Amino acid sequence: MANIENSEKQMSSMNKYLEVLEQAPGAVYIIDKNLNFEYINPYFTKLTGYTKEELLNKNIRDTLYKGEIPESRKELSESLARGERWQGELLTYHKSGETYWANTIASPYRDNEGNIESYIIIQQDITEHKKTETALSESEKLYRTLIESSLEGVAITKNSE
Repeated sequence: MANIENSEKQMSSMNKYLEVLEQAPGAVYIIDKNLNFEYINPYFTKLTGYTKEELLNKNIRDTLYKGEIPESRKELSESLARGERWQGELLTYHKSGETYWANTIASPYRDNEGNIESYIIIQQDITEHKKTETALSESEKLYRTLIESSLEGVAITKNSE
């Protein structure tokens, strides 16, 4: 009887965790150690344009990368292969061909014996942040160029009223 109650509690907990992933405001996906998709959440579908039917049980090389893993993903791939966590910003392609920036965290998931079983990847769209950052940087460069190349003296004052 206690085993049945424990199993029911575990299933209830698993359902809660799945519900969290399904509603997460970021892309979450799991690929097995052979790089086949095991899970994608709805936000991943929204962010990438790919459906579950297009990806589940299919290899990331054949689906998202259309062949070999891109050079921009080598550091991430090598870290995971060594069993290490990786975090960084990636320029990523939507199914339509448009690009977006994703803050990415990737971690190996290990079984009870410590063997890598799969990889969990979480991505947050930071495209607007990157656009703002780029615009600010370009504005600063332009301002600096104008000041440094001016033949007239330039004084900047702050109105303290």
